[in-house]
Amino acid sequence: MSVVIVNGSGDGVGVDATFTIDKDGLLKGTVEKSEKKGNGGDGPPKGDKFSFKVETKKDGLVIKDLESNGGEEVKQLVEGEYKKKAK
Repeated sequence: MSVVIVNGSGDGVGVDATFTIDKDGLLKGTVEKSEKKGNGGDGPPKGDKFSFKVETKKDGLVIKDLESNGGEEVKQLVEGEYKKKAK
């Protein structure tokens, strides 16, 4: 899984991680690599573990119950409802 989170100026972080997801939607992952984008932060270190609950919806998904070493700031950034991008 590769994820890039950036702000309006293009500053942020890219993260590559391996993961598993169970039948109840609990995703558990391990960071393999993180890369600073622009003036963004350094991101999580290799080997950092995380988990969150994923709920699929008709037009997107919801991420909640994030557990990581990133603290409340990362939780606020990652958790929420994501809509499918219009084609």
